[in-house]
Amino acid sequence: MAALRRVVLLAWKDLVVEARSKELLGAMFVFALLVVVIFSFGLDPARSEVRPLFPGILWVAVFFAGVLGLNRSFTKELEDHALWGMMLVPMDRSTVFYAKALSNLLLLLFTEAIVLPLFFVLLGQTLPGGLHLFLAAILLGSVGFTLAGTLLGALAAGTRSGEMLLPVLLFPILVPVVLGVVQITQGLLLNLDPAGWRHWFQLLAAYDLIFLVLPLLLFEQVIEL
Repeated sequence: MAALRRVVLLAWKDLVVEARSKELLGAMFVFALLVVVIFSFGLDPARSEVRPLFPGILWVAVFFAGVLGLNRSFTKELEDHALWGMMLVPMDRSTVFYAKALSNLLLLLFTEAIVLPLFFVLLGQTLPGGLHLFLAAILLGSVGFTLAGTLLGALAAGTRSGEMLLPVLLFPILVPVVLGVVQITQGLLLNLDPAGWRHWFQLLAAYDLIFLVLPLLLFEQVIEL
């Protein structure tokens, strides 16, 4: 309980700082919104060909916007040397990771809550049913994205070209997450047989579990590189 309390307090600190500056939320929201507008002009929502492409467009835009937030999650701490101060606190160093992952997750979910409805409206798409399954896919995909992204963000933050290096490292590792959320969204949009896409929930859950445990073993080594 003490460790959980530290995680929540550190995450709350990040959210308060972001609420005052609005740097990450502004950049993530504007980027995702621009993608929505560009695709709404480039694709005719009335054409039936748009519907199969919609899940891929949706999630690639969301995850690229999320990378903007991940790039800054450790960079700000390194600029002020605040990260090393936190490392000196007598606590498990993985606490810092889980706090960063939690704040990144909440920022991403907030952005998705605004941007995803705009995608559906501007591209003229509707969800026939299974809203609870779509929300579950959003949560599982977002958790996997932020856990993997925060770990690799810590690794890339210590390099000179960290902002360019992070996407190169992250997106190959995110292939299972992207495939999972795209297949689930496509199955719901096209009203496909659930037997063909429900197993992706198991893959997403397993991916999240792996990256939930992995930082306990690796984060201390990663942050000292």
